[in-house]
Amino acid sequence: MSVTIKDIAKAVGVSHSTVSRALNKSSLVNERTLARIRQMAGEMGYRPNVIAQGLKRKGTKTIALVVPDIANPYFITVAIGVQEKMRAFGYHMILANTNRNLETESEEIKLLCHRMIDGLVICPLSEASVPCLGYLREHEVPFVIVSRDVKGIATPVVLPDDFYGAYLATAHLADLGHTRIAHIAGPEKASVTVDRIAGYKAALSERGLSTDGQLVTMGPLDMSGGYEGARTFLERDDPPTAIFAANDLIAIGVLGYARERGIRIPEDIALVGFDDIDVARYLEVPLTTVAQPAREIGNRAGELLYEALHSPSETPLHRVIMRPTLVIRESSGAARREVGPRN
Repeated sequence: MSVTIKDIAKAVGVSHSTVSRALNKSSLVNERTLARIRQMAGEMGYRPNVIAQGLKRKGTKTIALVVPDIANPYFITVAIGVQEKMRAFGYHMILANTNRNLETESEEIKLLCHRMIDGLVICPLSEASVPCLGYLREHEVPFVIVSRDVKGIATPVVLPDDFYGAYLATAHLADLGHTRIAHIAGPEKASVTVDRIAGYKAALSERGLSTDGQLVTMGPLDMSGGYEGARTFLERDDPPTAIFAANDLIAIGVLGYARERGIRIPEDIALVGFDDIDVARYLEVPLTTVAQPAREIGNRAGELLYEALHSPSETPLHRVIMRPTLVIRESSGAARREVGPRN
């Protein structure tokens, strides 16, 4: 039986990625460890797999996109953007769904690495995803982060301006005369939650309105989160008069709860979402929402990944921020129009 890199790693007491780097003369391995690995490789009669090495150098022309919720139309649109750009560059794309689960995220990343993808675009769950991203770095897989911000990871990032989008949504409701505006936010540790809450509070503070913590609730970024959030706020003795939902799926959940309870939108409560998914304009009450450039986010991520694949030493660590716009429809109680970024 031929000796493998894993056999050498076990004998020396290091990871197999460290052995791989040492045998490929990487400067990331210190001289003492390098000498031990090469000595052990010689003693064990290791012979490199020339075919596998050639395949690795050539690449598989396959990249992956990892998203937290494939049921969310926003991520479908991002996927379209990534795929169309990478296809133009001659790459095929694998789509992986983590179902908002950290363990699944880790498993999917490891599986994709073992399948020898050339690179990866990922929307990580939260700061807790750092070990998963570290695994990509350890295995020298180029990657680009989209739609979430993760501190301490040096890689290209493409983000919507979540702070500004939340500011636009909240300011719109406040400027319509609402003084008690609730916010149904996403999961606590996600950057999207932190930034959108900050934008929400900034808009209220600028207008002299209270940033009462009792008017913010957190939950999943789906319709169930919206339904439960609406229940939390609308069963109070002093319910808010407006709700800013962290995404359109949450807003649809709010609409469902309101319909069941006979609460009229926007007459009894105004509502604004975030994302402008395709169905938003076709709902029974067309949804006022913050429109994200999801397809463009995917396109730009594909461009940055291609740069990282072909000029890794020259690729700057881009941090691309894309500004959203507010699309006003009936759910907020205002005439339909579009409001763009301020200068």
